[in-house]
Amino acid sequence: MSELEATSQDKGVSVIAVGNPGVGKSLFLNILIGDHVFKSGITIGKGLTYQLDKHIDASSGNTFMDTPGLNDVERREAAGRAISAGLRNGGAFKVLFFVSERNGRVDPQDATTMKVVLDSAPEIWHGQGSPKYGVIVNQVEDVVMEELEEDERKRFEFKNTMFAGINEEQRCVYDKVVFFEKDRKLKASTKNPRVVLPSPWDLKDLWGRNLHDFVYKTVPSVELSPQKVAEIQTCEFEELLEKQEELVKTVQDMSEQRRKEREEFETKRNEDAQRIQQMIEQQKRDREEFERKKECELI
Repeated sequence: MSELEATSQDKGVSVIAVGNPGVGKSLFLNILIGDHVFKSGITIGKGLTYQLDKHIDASSGNTFMDTPGLNDVERREAAGRAISAGLRNGGAFKVLFFVSERNGRVDPQDATTMKVVLDSAPEIWHGQGSPKYGVIVNQVEDVVMEELEEDERKRFEFKNTMFAGINEEQRCVYDKVVFFEKDRKLKASTKNPRVVLPSPWDLKDLWGRNLHDFVYKTVPSVELSPQKVAEIQTCEFEELLEKQEELVKTVQDMSEQRRKEREEFETKRNEDAQRIQQMIEQQKRDREEFERKKECELI
């Protein structure tokens, strides 16, 4: 039994990485798998179409999916079909959105990609508890990382502007958003299989949380029904992108009082989500204990 198989909280789940090229999807999936499986987030075939890249890990039974990005206008429609196809695999999912930092803010195209994908799969965010996905902010520059580490308000503003164009009910709680510093040597390893990948327990975010625990313990699993995943509306991408940029400006101009109210709201939402998650985990443990005792009685 491998270390991944022995310690993963979920077995047989699909880990899907959604984001645009260059945000680190392939690399982070490779680290989770422990091997150089994904060479690029883009598969170019006949007609230069984007395709879904999939790998089933034999030891854990987990399926890993590397999706194409939506920021290329010419290939956007094909990319949208590929992402929808991945989500339509159905079953238990760990949904990971990857976004990149640009000048201390999230890239608007990455935030827009998150929006259109959430719109296509309402089961990710609609239902019991808070939305069930995680966000990995990757390629954060050193200077920005220092500011985020030292200033809680900076972290709040970053997350607030990232979610500016996303409906309230679609936003995950803020502790499901993690920041990873830009590492050029690590990024180069995606194209160089001779470079030893770090373990997912050693790769840590701004607060020292490791990648493995974030994916398998912090990010909730969500059951997706193939028939409930709609085609991604790529035709709306440009309009939503423009709207995202306008809303970011509105958030930046928010009054100090409004900022405090928003911060208090998100703090309470985090606490409520943690309490609900603890209740769900306790119910799961109770069921497992009940089944164990039932089996013992039958022996």
